[in-house]
Amino acid sequence: MTNDAGAETRSDAGPSGASVGRDASSPCAGRCKGKPSEKLVEGLSYLAKKSHRCYDQALAVDAKLRGRIRVRVRIGIEGAVCDAHGDGDAAMQSVADCAADTFRLNRESLPAPDGGCVEVVVPINFVPRPNDAGATPSP
Repeated sequence: MTNDAGAETRSDAGPSGASVGRDASSPCAGRCKGKPSEKLVEGLSYLAKKSHRCYDQALAVDAKLRGRIRVRVRIGIEGAVCDAHGDGDAAMQSVADCAADTFRLNRESLPAPDGGCVEVVVPINFVPRPNDAGATPSP
């Protein structure tokens, strides 16, 4: 399922819908059945923008790097990020891992999801800006 901001939501905790080894007292224990609130989607978009620093670091090594990553984020009933994992092709995997860290290490709680914990997939596209792709800036 994809919401208006492009984030995909999942109502299961893993490929089979089984719990993925969380403590039963955890705010992310068991299956997540919530839905991302509008405010939560805004918070996730903000973190996606913060993850651009990861891409900027990768551009220092490869000025033509471009691609799409997906960050799977599990958010507890009160808005705390319980877990985050990044997926990207081989060239983008380090960017995906760094972006997942941006979500996972976020110190501020996000707005709470509606109806319980939620797992959201945040797709992020990275394309070099004209000045990033080897063009020299104007004086």
